[in-house]
Amino acid sequence: MYPCLESASTTNPARITLENVLPAAGVPAKLSPDSQPKRATSPHRGQMTYIIAQPCIDTKDASCVDVCPVDCIYEGEDQYYIHPEECIDCGACVPECPVEAIFPDDEVPQNWNEFIAKNYVYFDVPAP
Repeated sequence: MYPCLESASTTNPARITLENVLPAAGVPAKLSPDSQPKRATSPHRGQMTYIIAQPCIDTKDASCVDVCPVDCIYEGEDQYYIHPEECIDCGACVPECPVEAIFPDDEVPQNWNEFIAKNYVYFDVPAP
């Protein structure tokens, strides 16, 4: 499914990281400052994360879980949650969500902003 993950996982199948996935995909592990994303970043990993908002409540379609290359999406009682310290900002989950509930943390619709805090509380991680 993801050839870069297959070769990356042979080095340490227990933990797939950005550092071992990028070279396996033919991308330098260290990007130049000019090639870094210009979007807001999560204070926890130096990257942003995605937030699953209200449309997921009680829907819980697992399509997002199935496509996540780092398994950072966890099932909660009423919805799924994306771990802010494990998310690599690949965006693979976004188009798979049938109810369009997944947003970059800096693009969550204002009427669903409480889901940002809810996500961080779920993982006991300080919110940005």
